[in-house]
Amino acid sequence: MNHWKGAYRGVNTVGAYVATLLLFLAGWLLLGNLPLLAAMLAKGVTTLEDLAAVCPENVYLLLMLSSFAIGLLALILCIRVFHRRGFRMVANGGRPLRWGHFLTAFGLYFLAMAIVQGRDLLWHPENFEWQFDAAAFVRVLPVLLLFVPLQTLFEEFFFRGYLMQSLVVGTKRVWIAWLLSALLFGFAHSANPEVGAYGYTVMMLQYLLFGLLFGWFALADEGIEVSWGMHTANNLFLLLFVTEEHSALPTPALWRQLDATPSLKDIFQLLFLVGVLWVVLERIYRWKLPSLRKIANPGEEETPAVENKEVI
Repeated sequence: MNHWKGAYRGVNTVGAYVATLLLFLAGWLLLGNLPLLAAMLAKGVTTLEDLAAVCPENVYLLLMLSSFAIGLLALILCIRVFHRRGFRMVANGGRPLRWGHFLTAFGLYFLAMAIVQGRDLLWHPENFEWQFDAAAFVRVLPVLLLFVPLQTLFEEFFFRGYLMQSLVVGTKRVWIAWLLSALLFGFAHSANPEVGAYGYTVMMLQYLLFGLLFGWFALADEGIEVSWGMHTANNLFLLLFVTEEHSALPTPALWRQLDATPSLKDIFQLLFLVGVLWVVLERIYRWKLPSLRKIANPGEEETPAVENKEVI
C-alpha cells in the first residue's frame, strides 16, 4: 500500500479530524509544557532565556524536549481513538517500522553534514570557536540521544504522516498535500529565535525547503523512516557539534559558530547535498519518482473501521 493510501483506513469524518487536532494540541501544548511551566515557577523566572541561565544544561534540554515526547503520545492516542488507525498505518501504510531505512538515512546525512561542516571549519577557522566542556557535554549527551529522535519522530509523524495523509483525503491530490504540509512545517517553526535574528523570509525559505525535501523522501520511500533519519541526523549534529548564538536549543556543542547568518549559498549547498543523497538512496532502495499529480481514489483498497485489525 502506498503511504498516502493509509489515510483511507479507519474513520475519516470531519469530526474525527477536529477532535484529533484539538485534543492532540491540548495534550501537547498544555500537558506537554507543564514541566517547563512548573520549572519556571519554581525558579521564579518568566522567560526561557532566564530559565536556561539558572538551570543545568541537561535539565533545561530535558524540559524543552520532553514536550515533544508527550505530544507524540497524545497524537498517537488521538489517531487511534478517533480515526481507528494505528501508528504504523500513519507512519508507512501499515508495515513494521523499517529501522534499516532510518539508520541508513541517518548515517548518510550525518556523514554529509560532517563533510560540509568540516570543510567550513578548515576554510573559515576564524568563524568557529572551540568550546568543548567535557563535563557539560557528558551531562547533555544522554538527553539528546534519547529525546532528539523522539522530537524529530513527532514532527515527521505529524507533518509527513498524519498531516500529509489527511490533506490527500481533503484535496484528492498528492502535490497539494506535499506543498501544504511543507508550508505548515515552515509556519510551525516561525517562532524559533533564528527567525527573529536572521529575518522571516530567509528562514522561512529554509524551513519550507526542508519540509519539501523531507516530504519528497517520504513519498518516494512510502513512509517516514528516511525523512525521520535525515531530520534526526540534522538536529543531532547541530546540537552536538556546531551550535550558534540564536539556536532554539543552546547546547555545550564542540564548536560555536560566530556568524551563522544564512545565505543563498546555504540553499544551494542543501540542494546539492540532498541531491547526492537522493541518488544514493534511490539506488539502494530502487525508488521510483513520486507521482505528485496522481489523484487519490477514496474507494481504492478502502477498509471499514470495524475490519481494521492493526494495533499500535
